[in-house]
Amino acid sequence: MLHELTLERLARRREIRIGFQRHTPPFSSTTGDAFEPLGYSVDLAQAVVERLSARCRNPLAIIPIETTSTTREAMLLAGEFDIECGSTTITDRRRQRVAFSQPIFQTSHRVALRRYASTATGKTLRITGIDGSTSQAALLSQAPAGWDFEFQGHPSIGQAFDAYRFDSKVDGLVADEVILASLLSQAGDTETTMLEQRMGLESYGFMLRQTDRELLAAVDDALGYLLGSAVVLQRLARWLSAPAESSKS
Repeated sequence: MLHELTLERLARRREIRIGFQRHTPPFSSTTGDAFEPLGYSVDLAQAVVERLSARCRNPLAIIPIETTSTTREAMLLAGEFDIECGSTTITDRRRQRVAFSQPIFQTSHRVALRRYASTATGKTLRITGIDGSTSQAALLSQAPAGWDFEFQGHPSIGQAFDAYRFDSKVDGLVADEVILASLLSQAGDTETTMLEQRMGLESYGFMLRQTDRELLAAVDDALGYLLGSAVVLQRLARWLSAPAESSKS
């Protein structure tokens, strides 16, 4: 059984293990073989840890642990990392098992289609995405009337994006609109159209264990200060400018 992770325990350890994803730009991603994530959530996590270090009166080293949308919850609950910092949607169902920080970002879902694909031809479109995700749920519940499509799920956004890029039988990809635009931009994709319709409005949060109440309170306190700082918001904004441009289509 895991003991509650208090600031005192963190101070003794002098490190904090954080779960990040590899393929969720601009929130958390890495391009090399080594797992050295960069992005909006990574920068924000680093700023939070700086404030936790001050409260612990000991510098806390960040140990990045690779996770995916499919494995993140189980790895957190098993103690493989202490906080998951990425692009996890705050939902009531997840709150039955884990705790969330205050929101760090709001977003919607969109569909990217190959330019040759059409929603008006009567053809059944093959749309991929993360299996069991809020993007899948948004597509199934909010797709335009008359759409004929089937969903093909994958365990992670990286695998779903590879399926979209390299399997000619896949017509489209549904995901968070900022992640989607960033992935397409990084890949230099010019053969894709982002549909205008936005589905859902959701908030992301850092995910923690419900038992780590003191740590959650300290993270929320740090986020309250950081997300109210013009300097910090300017630092974070650099990760969002390129995807925002890419999503205009």
